[in-house]
Amino acid sequence: MDRKSFIKALCIGGSCSCMAVPVFTTEEEKKETTDKKMKELNQKIQFMQTRMAKLIDILDGKMDDAALTKILKDLGTECSKEYAAFYKKYENDLDGFLQMIEKDWKMKIKHDKEKKVVKIIGQKTGKCFCPFVKESLMSADFCNCSLGWQTQTFASVIGNPVKAKVLQSVLRGSKSCDFAIYYS
Repeated sequence: MDRKSFIKALCIGGSCSCMAVPVFTTEEEKKETTDKKMKELNQKIQFMQTRMAKLIDILDGKMDDAALTKILKDLGTECSKEYAAFYKKYENDLDGFLQMIEKDWKMKIKHDKEKKVVKIIGQKTGKCFCPFVKESLMSADFCNCSLGWQTQTFASVIGNPVKAKVLQSVLRGSKSCDFAIYYS
């Protein structure tokens, strides 16, 4: 029997030490491990949120508003591209995409087809949906990232350039993040 077959036979038979760990671990030990991992994850998230807020503050102090706005919109565009596989299935199906937003994302949609404007009314949670954001730390400038996301996403769905506008946002003092998308 070769080495690979021998190890496989041991593991299948339960003799492998890696199989013994889950068998002999108590529920309390599993919970402690999970709690420890969750605490570490929360610390990392808080670290990330704090550093991102500091980065935006630093950039705001070193560049003009137009340059910062462009950088943040570009960041949102790149974020949107990460989800392209998700929204590409709605290409040339704006109505289907809007229905999905209402159903799955629990947002309200107002679509004026004559004026070619979509208004997205977010949930009144008082929380920004971006995982980079801790509301008490982040500058309202960061909403320009969402403009980039909205612009890229809706332009891809509609198949034409769009203009996005923040109507109100959590970072700007509202309970929800609402957007208008203008298309042609």
